Amino acid sequence: MKQNKIFKLLLALFITAIMASCEDNVQPGLYLSDKVIETYPGDTIVVNGQVSNDAGISLVTIEVAEWGVKKEYVLESKHNKVFNYNYQLVVPQDAKFDTEMIIYVKDSKGNENKKMAILKYLPDSQAPEINPALGDQVAIDFEDGHGAWKLNWTVTDDRALKSIRVMVPAVSYDRTFEVSGKTVNLDEEVEFTTIGSFPATVVVEDRDENVVTYTTTLNVIAPEVDNGFEDYGMIFIVDADENPDDYLYGYYLAMYREAAYQYSGKFYAPHDNYRIYLTSARVMDGDLIGLSPYSSAKMMNNNGYVVPIVIEKAGYYGLWVDLNERTFNTWELDTSEAYTGPLQASGCGFKDFGDWGVSGNMTRNGFVYTIVLTQNGAYTGTRQYYAADTSNWKYIIRYSRSNTWEGWWEDKSNSGGSVGDYESDYDGKVLFTMNTGILWATLKKVE
Repeated sequence: MKQNKIFKLLLALFITAIMASCEDNVQPGLYLSDKVIETYPGDTIVVNGQVSNDAGISLVTIEVAEWGVKKEYVLESKHNKVFNYNYQLVVPQDAKFDTEMIIYVKDSKGNENKKMAILKYLPDSQAPEINPALGDQVAIDFEDGHGAWKLNWTVTDDRALKSIRVMVPAVSYDRTFEVSGKTVNLDEEVEFTTIGSFPATVVVEDRDENVVTYTTTLNVIAPEVDNGFEDYGMIFIVDADENPDDYLYGYYLAMYREAAYQYSGKFYAPHDNYRIYLTSARVMDGDLIGLSPYSSAKMMNNNGYVVPIVIEKAGYYGLWVDLNERTFNTWELDTSEAYTGPLQASGCGFKDFGDWGVSGNMTRNGFVYTIVLTQNGAYTGTRQYYAADTSNWKYIIRYSRSNTWEGWWEDKSNSGGSVGDYESDYDGKVLFTMNTGILWATLKKVE
């Protein structure tokens, strides 16, 4: 009996020792989400994660032996049962890829764990860029027997630049600038001693041999006459191929003054190669802003001399203009939220319905709604119009105006807001167009 008790005691001690041994041999927890990491020279890899063990963590190591990278976190194990690591690993410029990154963890009892990730090369598919953009034509003032093409560019690449080559064969200029880094500010000049048009080519290459080639024509001419700009309260977008006299309302599309000499707006280009001017008022014989005939990137104010801005692709666009810098840029608008429900026309001075009556449904093509109405030329009041849906006037597009801004805005109720108004003794048919993609309406005479 006594021997049996001794046996049970020894067995209990043995089991306890085995359990203690098992607890001592528990690997620290280590999580690594990515087994393959794509990167490139000069990139920064953020290596972060968490390690844990009840015994306490004593050491965490992040190592890429082939790159000579080794980061160690030496810890006081009794205070670090859970440790969050966050390390920014800069990829060397001479890094070789398909190599291993090892994350190693050790606890206070000597238990270890490690995980590995393969570092692979991420190909570069993005070409460098020049800013400001190099247009199809560049105007160069020729004075006192001299002209200069000023290469005041900021050249950028998402990784690293390699070279910028500028070629103007007619003046035997061919120079390559060896560069590095993601951004280079170039400040050079190409000299001219005669008037004329000279082809030029600029080739920019990045370190991964992505190449972008720009071609342009340098027009060396007598200085162009520019009437300058004021800090207008607003400016207007106009269709260069339309006649403003054909419109009773809406030909001049307002742009908002964001800051001194800076304006923003939006417009619809109904076809490819759509052409626009900008005006400082609702007249075509005043300030007319377009482009120099000799430079597709130079905005000017010279009525009768400037040529229109050309929008290559049909669509809905935002427009930003900086008159001080004489620059502009466009971008495609997000029209996913534009209204596409039913609309009816309403207003005063039309023979189709009484004052503030409604027409039948307008015809919709995309975001463009149209209907032909008949204006009463003998109407003595101010003509007013807006568009509404067929749900008992619950949805209304009204006109908004202030000293610095005019434009259409939508209101889901029948309260508040102004309406578009105009004065005309025109008697006949008009095309009423409402474009919900930019919230703008026009009234145009119909022959």
